[in-house]
Amino acid sequence: DETCVLKNCAMQKKFFKGIFPIRMSMSIKLTFALGAIAVILLLSSIISIMEYRRMSDYVSNLIASNINCINIAQRLSNECDSYNLQLLAIVGEHDPAMIPKIDCNAFLKEYDQLKNTLNSSEAVSRADSVIYAYSAYMLTSLEFEKVIVNDFIDNRDWYFKRLQPKYQRLKADIEKLNDVIYLQLKENSQTFQD
Repeated sequence: DETCVLKNCAMQKKFFKGIFPIRMSMSIKLTFALGAIAVILLLSSIISIMEYRRMSDYVSNLIASNINCINIAQRLSNECDSYNLQLLAIVGEHDPAMIPKIDCNAFLKEYDQLKNTLNSSEAVSRADSVIYAYSAYMLTSLEFEKVIVNDFIDNRDWYFKRLQPKYQRLKADIEKLNDVIYLQLKENSQTFQD
């Protein structure tokens, strides 16, 4: 058993002499060890920088997406505001030809773009609420063609009692969607900061 251990040690010495034919001094061994540590540190630094860049790009894209969603929601809100004010301006005019037209396809295109860029189920749910409120508002606004030919009191009552609540619901849903997007933007900004 002892002879086996001695033979094994002798074989190891022969092996290392074959790999390192010259005898290494302590300073060479120390330099070699420190060089190995430096290489490991360099590789880990490169990996850290690459991971930081990847994470930074990912969070930057999320933040840009949130800002884009906020801008789209603001455009939808502005379009509805404009249409609602145009309807209010013609209350009592009695002329169906004065009813403004709204480009529903443009609104739906903006909505689709918004929904495709949202990245949370809560935001998508809020976006769905916006489109339902928009549909209800638009369906109600189509009644104005029949109501406009009536007298001013009927027009005003219809506008404030029938259309305005639908409009307020639409505005509230857009605001709730904006709140969710702002919250996501805040969280993504904090993640980026971290």
